[in-house]
Amino acid sequence: MYNPLKQNYGHIKAIELRQINSDELVVYDVELSEYISRKLTRLKLENSEPSLSPEQIDAIYDRLSKSNITDQAVRNQHVHRILTNTKGNKGNRT
Repeated sequence: MYNPLKQNYGHIKAIELRQINSDELVVYDVELSEYISRKLTRLKLENSEPSLSPEQIDAIYDRLSKSNITDQAVRNQHVHRILTNTKGNKGNRT
């Protein structure tokens, strides 16, 4: 894990180098992971009831199953198209 103070310093320097004026300051709490853990535990206790009913889960499963590509040739074509598009866009990521 990175040192939050060094990360914050790095972000500030990056903003200065880019000459960006911002009213927001990114600050990392050293105890952030502990806070998140406590928050998740509390949320799990508060929301112990399932979010979806068994019927909703079955409906989602059925919809996903019907959308699945079962024809191997079509699946291979789909994967090839994704890989081709990904390789062509590597330089365009922001």
